[in-house]
Amino acid sequence: MPLDLKAHGEKQIRIERRFRASVTRVFDAFTTPETLLQWMGTPQAPITKVELDLRAGGCFRYEWTTAQGSMGLSGTYLKLLVPEFIEHSEVFDQDWTGGPATVLTEFVQEDAGTLVRMDITYASQSARDSVLSSPMAQGMEMNYLALDELLAGRVGLYEIDPTLDLILDRVVPVAPEKVWQAWTDAEVLKKWFTPAPWKTLQAKVEPWPGGAFNTTMAGPEGEREEGEGCVLVAVPNTVLVWTDGFSAGFRPKESTFMTGILRIVPHPDGCRYIAIARHKNEADRIAHEEMGFLHGWGAALDQLVALMS
Repeated sequence: MPLDLKAHGEKQIRIERRFRASVTRVFDAFTTPETLLQWMGTPQAPITKVELDLRAGGCFRYEWTTAQGSMGLSGTYLKLLVPEFIEHSEVFDQDWTGGPATVLTEFVQEDAGTLVRMDITYASQSARDSVLSSPMAQGMEMNYLALDELLAGRVGLYEIDPTLDLILDRVVPVAPEKVWQAWTDAEVLKKWFTPAPWKTLQAKVEPWPGGAFNTTMAGPEGEREEGEGCVLVAVPNTVLVWTDGFSAGFRPKESTFMTGILRIVPHPDGCRYIAIARHKNEADRIAHEEMGFLHGWGAALDQLVALMS
């Protein structure tokens, strides 16, 4: 469930978000400094400091780094019951809401996971309305998408070893569901996947674990390149992982060159498109780089954008 943020009462905002994890795991993710440092930030504003004293009367402090400098938030815990709710006061260093806000966060166990409900009460209705008109919802949802990945155990999937991996990371004006369609609809994939003047003649994409990921590409001088692979991970609109080390059904092949990871992160301007090519040794990574990884994958992405925008 995506984040739901709306006015509630005269001076409140109510925020609701569901996570596919138990109440205990979600509560811990919201209250453990080491875990907060892994998800409570965005590429534009990474979190750099978390200090908290989780008890009634205890204090907490968050700090982020932005292009404009540092940003800090301090507060005090008023009441709490582990793992059911936390009530606290908070105020930013640059107090743009006219005084501290009071936040009640509830963690509700559901059949499919946990509902987090957050009621934020501001000093005035005008302060509340100012927050509603800000990009707060987009920033929070980017944080919560990172928490989704963390709770699902996919964080290690995105770790980069510069000696073995290559990465293309761009923000593009294409919605996540459109990027997903471009990669998983074989007829659409054929229109953009191979940088011109090469063409993709045939494609078969089965977007589920064990499904086929096969392509046939042709060059302008009659060159032909067959690619046969297997999908490993497929989370619609979020992540697609495939490899040439297996054919469909996880059948091992004689050799492997790479595993591909596509991560799609929602962004106010469309999505953040992160493509990772993972190799078994440094020689393969160097060979792929010299083949023109950045140029080729970047040109293909340009074609995807032109097609799907």
